[in-house]
Order: sequence, then C-alpha cells, then structure tokens
Amino acid sequence: MFLGPVNLSRKHIVKDVIRYVLTLYRKNKELKSKVELEYADCPDAYELRHVDDDFDSSASDGSNTQFYRPSMELPALELEQEMSEFDALVLCIKKSWLKKN
Repeated sequence: MFLGPVNLSRKHIVKDVIRYVLTLYRKNKELKSKVELEYADCPDAYELRHVDDDFDSSASDGSNTQFYRPSMELPALELEQEMSEFDALVLCIKKSWLKKN
C-alpha cells in the first residue's frame, strides 16, 4: 500500500509518524478495504524501515500498483529518532511483536 505524500516536519519523531499513519488508516475506508492491518489500534506493534532499493516495486500483473519491500539489512528507525528527510519508508509489524502474539 502506498500512502503519501504525507506532509510532516523533519522534527516529527518516528513513533508519532507511526501513530499518524495508523490514524489515517483507521479513518480511510478505501484504504482499509485494500489492506488489512491486524494491529491497527496498536502503534507499538509497528516500526518504520527503509525501502529495499534492490526490489522491483512494479506490479507483476501490469497494473500501475506499486508496493515497497522493507530493507531488512538495515535496522528499523529508532522510535525517538527525528524523521529528517526520507523519500519513502515502509510500515512493518515488529518481529518481536509477532513472537509475543
């Protein structure tokens, strides 16, 4: 799912951005019909990761749909980190969250 562009300040921190994205998701029926987020009410379940630049993001069915794969080679962004400048990020469920639930 592509959500953007989202206008945020460089001063926003990662955990606030995660909460904001989940709020946008919960309020958007069209988005909810396309993607199901199992833990949409729990921002602690998610992290932001950089986009895997080596992954072909074009859809295999020839549609204009694009999707992004997270880079697992880099660590997730720290929750208290300021956003700075990122072209694209991927919202992911934390592996540690999946192990707990």
